[in-house]
Amino acid sequence: MADDPAMAMSNPIGYNSLVKAYARIFEILERHDVPATFALVGLFAGGYEEYVESRDQLLESKPHNSWLQIPEQSFAAGITDGWFYPELVERIRSRGMHEVASHSYSHLPLHNSDVTQNSFTTELNLVQRWSIKNSVKLSTFIFSRNQIQYAEALHNFGYLGFRQCDLQNAAYANRVKILQDECNIRKKSDEHSAFGEPIAIPPGTFLNWRHGPRRAIPKQLTLKRWSNVLRHAADTGGVAHLWLHPHNLVTAKGQDSLFESAISMVATMHKKSQIRPVTQKQYCEELSTLGGPHVR
Repeated sequence: MADDPAMAMSNPIGYNSLVKAYARIFEILERHDVPATFALVGLFAGGYEEYVESRDQLLESKPHNSWLQIPEQSFAAGITDGWFYPELVERIRSRGMHEVASHSYSHLPLHNSDVTQNSFTTELNLVQRWSIKNSVKLSTFIFSRNQIQYAEALHNFGYLGFRQCDLQNAAYANRVKILQDECNIRKKSDEHSAFGEPIAIPPGTFLNWRHGPRRAIPKQLTLKRWSNVLRHAADTGGVAHLWLHPHNLVTAKGQDSLFESAISMVATMHKKSQIRPVTQKQYCEELSTLGGPHVR
């Protein structure tokens, strides 16, 4: 909502709908015994009071000051619903099977023209402070909008890896090409990462967000595409990395049933020992300790 005034004003995403969406995700993952990585925006996963504590430091940074204008207007008007979910970390951690990762502190887009490495360092410092306050050990990172910049700085903050980006995951990529890729039922799994510091985790497959023009893509086509990625991973020892935005369950009809169908495929193949679901942290740890791609 930070750069979409219409969405901020219409408020389609609120605290109650977010709680419901995450609860549904937890339910599906636990029913099928599939672990996941939840990459959190520190500002969102804190509370308004935590934001106030970091506000001066954020607004001293020119790109942050610009980026946070819409949230600032909302907060000044007393509107905080949908911006914060302070109980989320504990609700993830209490499951005992999932990873809490970082999705930056403020979701600042790093391809904005005035963003520098200092801007990114500000983000990492604030995330580190947030992680200490919440007793969370962060091991992997997902860049805002998949705009990868200054990735080498992650190693200095103890991150093992970050999610790489490809065409379909890139922000502001050609929408026609993205839709064409969403319809590619012959999509294959990713090759394993080369070991690095940090590790560039394969970009994976976005679960179609059934919103806007994407609603025209049949569910069965999306599932056929994901099934092919899974089979290719099982046959070649590749990586099938599925991801989505939890708020997609709020803004798209039938997104939860699509997600459950995709996860049930993972569970079925896991039971047959064809694949093994792991978190991003587990993937990076195995690459680090074993020195090569031993994760399927």
